[in-house]
Amino acid sequence: MRRNVGFGLLLASALLVLVVAALPGTTSALGAPAPPSFITDNVAPMNLPVTSVEVTRRTLPIRTPSYFAQGPVVSVYGHPGICFMGELGCHDTAGAIARAQQLAAEYDLRMASGYSMPRYAMPALHLIVDVAQPQPQNDGSYLLRTPIETVRAHVEAARATGVLLFLDLQVGWTDPLSGVERLEEFLREPFVHVALDPEFATLRYRRAPGSVIGTLDVTEVRPVQAYLARIATEHGLPPKILVLHQFTPDMLLNLDALEASPDVDVVVDMDGFGGKPEKLGGYNRYARAAYSEYAGFKLFFHWDTPVFTAPELMRLENPPRYIIYQ
Repeated sequence: MRRNVGFGLLLASALLVLVVAALPGTTSALGAPAPPSFITDNVAPMNLPVTSVEVTRRTLPIRTPSYFAQGPVVSVYGHPGICFMGELGCHDTAGAIARAQQLAAEYDLRMASGYSMPRYAMPALHLIVDVAQPQPQNDGSYLLRTPIETVRAHVEAARATGVLLFLDLQVGWTDPLSGVERLEEFLREPFVHVALDPEFATLRYRRAPGSVIGTLDVTEVRPVQAYLARIATEHGLPPKILVLHQFTPDMLLNLDALEASPDVDVVVDMDGFGGKPEKLGGYNRYARAAYSEYAGFKLFFHWDTPVFTAPELMRLENPPRYIIYQ
């Protein structure tokens, strides 16, 4: 178990199992024992609220305007009906959408005050559809898959209210592409996007999710990127968004070899929790890495100490384009 490198601090929460739904806790598990203290991988504290980092940014091809062209995207994350897995599960679908709209409005107000991203924020739902399990299940996937009817209900709610929807796969012992392909009917919608969580991708270690922090290699991410690009091209859609969570160096391997696509926006979000200096260190190391086209930042209502405010994030020299509330 890796506790001495990067942000290897979320593993303990993955060991919880819900009695009712047989769902393990994830990095959102509010019912988990107190998490281990934030481990920073020798990241020095930083003065708030401005931070900068020298990186070589990837040059993107000419493309159809993405959702990020109008401002940041602000989402609530979780699984339906399971509050400790994230803010989304603390509400019914209508309530989760209202919560996302409320949080996004905070960024609208801040941007109207002259901060560094002068457009409006787009609210979103970030729905975990494949939930990692400590047992292999009947198919050996170590996943509990959300019923298609539940996913469809969220798609229709997003359509009706004009919010974005991210479908999050915790991967387990599966091929990420196969999990994404299962969702193709929804991905044909312009407002539906994908997230992959390497934390629970543990097949290469022959270990159950939650017993070790997992890894995704570029050879597993590239086919998903190509698949999303094909869907966007064939159906005349805006660029698809592909979110990759990261809080340790080995969660994403060889991503520098991932070529940019005009039809897919790649977001890496800083997925660790803790104090503000440590989170900024992780944000610069992972979300602002050269392989991340757009920076993401995850905020934990119960585990960040304290939670960044919208003004603090928007005043950063390089503010995030995707903000996730868990």
